[in-house]
Amino acid sequence: MTTFNVFISCHHFSDPRSHEQLFTDLVEQARHAEALGYDALSVPEHHFVNILMNPDPLMFALHLANATSHVPISTSVIVLPFHDIRRFAGQAMLADILSGGRIELGIGRGAFAYEMGRMGVEVSETRDRFDEALAVLEALFDGEDVGWEGKYYNFEPITVMPRSPRRPKIAIAALGPEAIYHTTRKGYDLQTTPLRGGFALAVKQMEAFHRGADEALAATGKRPKISMLRSAYVGRDDA
Repeated sequence: MTTFNVFISCHHFSDPRSHEQLFTDLVEQARHAEALGYDALSVPEHHFVNILMNPDPLMFALHLANATSHVPISTSVIVLPFHDIRRFAGQAMLADILSGGRIELGIGRGAFAYEMGRMGVEVSETRDRFDEALAVLEALFDGEDVGWEGKYYNFEPITVMPRSPRRPKIAIAALGPEAIYHTTRKGYDLQTTPLRGGFALAVKQMEAFHRGADEALAATGKRPKISMLRSAYVGRDDA
């Protein structure tokens, strides 16, 4: 089944509006999208730039959940290497409780070298950091008295509070076809985009998704979902 999601992009280029007015307008956009029957909303995480300007995606997603009545809201994406996962796990549980399970956690390793450098995260480390952060996050979601000994995380047993009655939903962002295949074959829902790569890349991404999703379905009986972001220009007529 195909569904349609509105990406609340938080762009602010040469816009004369104040940042306060921008976010007021974005909330109104979310309300209109829900009223028009769109199936979901999504919000980004980015720092120190005036494009995709949203430094706290969980806060904004929860604000949109409070401003709407039923539409699901996904983060697209939260950059795990920027976060202390012990703290983030509790924030995600709280957001799940306060939104009634309407917030899906789209997570990824990050794509902006500019941000990573200013956050003090080496680009070459983001894959390893992401993999360990994801393992820690899932362990904290699923268990109590969780301790960890790893490369980036070492801590005594802890129990994240509060405890949601649901396991927060997770989707993983991947761009390259092979990364997409390995993500979906493990059973994870996927977020992707060809960016400016064009339709040929989108086809390769979809082919990789279907390969991985078929394997996941055979192994677990459940087929992952894909969310693909595409940009569009809307006009009144061809001119």
